[in-house]
Amino acid sequence: EAIHKYFLQPLEMVWILSKEEFAMPSTATGLAALRTSFTKDGVLALNVGIIDPLFHGPISTALINFSDRPRRIDVGDKFFESHFFNTVTCPNFTHPTKTSRETHT
Repeated sequence: EAIHKYFLQPLEMVWILSKEEFAMPSTATGLAALRTSFTKDGVLALNVGIIDPLFHGPISTALINFSDRPRRIDVGDKFFESHFFNTVTCPNFTHPTKTSRETHT
């Protein structure tokens, strides 16, 4: 039987996965952030952030309930807000050569 709602207990962690699949072009970068409605309830995400150019697939994160009460999470909840930015490519970019740590200290 499918789970349609889940109660995230205090200090419990759960992994969530977006229903949406991303297909980022080489000319765009995304930024994913946990929606404020989650953070106001004491739920924080561990690994949200940059959606790289050319990334394909869903995005996921680990949620942790830092509050002192169970927090309900429903299948289909909107958990991320995403922002997209045009990326400028650098055709003349060359990767720097590796140097020793002493060179920079």
